[in-house]
Amino acid sequence: MDEAKLLDTLVKLGYVKRDEALKAQKEKEKDEDIISALYRMGFLNDTKLLDFYQKYLRQRLWTGSPEDINIPEDIKDKLPEDLLRKHSIAPIKYERGEDGKAQKLHVVMINPFNQAAINELKFKTKIDIVIPYVGTKKTIDAILDKLYAPIDRIVEGMELGEELEIESSQPEIPLEMLAAESGEGPIVKLANFLIAEAVNLGASDIHIEPQEKKLVIRYRVDGVLKIYHEFPVRIKDSLTARYKIMANLDISEKRRPQDGRIRTRFKGKR
Repeated sequence: MDEAKLLDTLVKLGYVKRDEALKAQKEKEKDEDIISALYRMGFLNDTKLLDFYQKYLRQRLWTGSPEDINIPEDIKDKLPEDLLRKHSIAPIKYERGEDGKAQKLHVVMINPFNQAAINELKFKTKIDIVIPYVGTKKTIDAILDKLYAPIDRIVEGMELGEELEIESSQPEIPLEMLAAESGEGPIVKLANFLIAEAVNLGASDIHIEPQEKKLVIRYRVDGVLKIYHEFPVRIKDSLTARYKIMANLDISEKRRPQDGRIRTRFKGKR
């Protein structure tokens, strides 16, 4: 079923109004599939979509639980989280062929007819076969949050930074500079925590090192540079943007080296 037929079916069965369908077709964003556009515009929701799938695509409806998902770590590292979230795709099962080459990835999608997204996933992961099932956005988001912890869960329990005061008057971080999943609060908390922890340890340097799959935080303590934290690499832009604003640097400059200073007070000391 192509996108046009899927949309027409939703209209004929009363899940979407004709004028809503036309508006979604006209205003959907580049590379956005029609189901995602209908969700974004408020014309479709999980209740309607689940009812449609239960009645007309039951054979492809995934009824498992996010807790049942167990994707091998090496395969999870190959799956681009930004692509999965963009197209609302969640991996649920991976099968490796006996020859070690033929691979199958089972996924849940809000739009299993989004062949462009499936092809992009196959191309970026080099996985031969992608088998789509249908599910709601709530289910897909729950699976992705289990596989890729949101930033607020990453910083949960990091309370040390609350004693840190930034003395220089700096503007607030523009929300557009933060990744969608990295809310301003958690990133601010993490940035403060790392400074406060480094001061508490007597560190002379903080090194933020983006690698292919992770963001490594190193402190130099007593002359020795050691790894203290590893975070998902996706937070690097949000974290560096926060520090740039704290240091009054140009957040849009990504090529030239910049010098700045952050004046802080921690536990009553500068």
